[in-house]
Amino acid sequence: KPIIIIEHVPIVNDFNANSRVAKCGSYYYMDRRNCNTVTQNVIDLICNSEQIKLVLAGHIHGETVSKLAPGKNQITVSSALMGVLNRITIY
Repeated sequence: KPIIIIEHVPIVNDFNANSRVAKCGSYYYMDRRNCNTVTQNVIDLICNSEQIKLVLAGHIHGETVSKLAPGKNQITVSSALMGVLNRITIY
């Protein structure tokens, strides 16, 4: 069955190193290239798993779409506190 990961802090890796998420600054994401071994292992699991199809995240309070691996996107959404409600429909 396909898996969707929902997490607070988005991921930055080699695939999305130039994305809008990465431009927010290192406080706002988990960087595969600059983190501890446990975090690297979690990021690798998410990015390399064929069952995981999508990652939904927040933390940056902005809407972005970036690629974590071929065929695997990460979507960040803004905060409802900013007056924006996000609705994502998955088919």
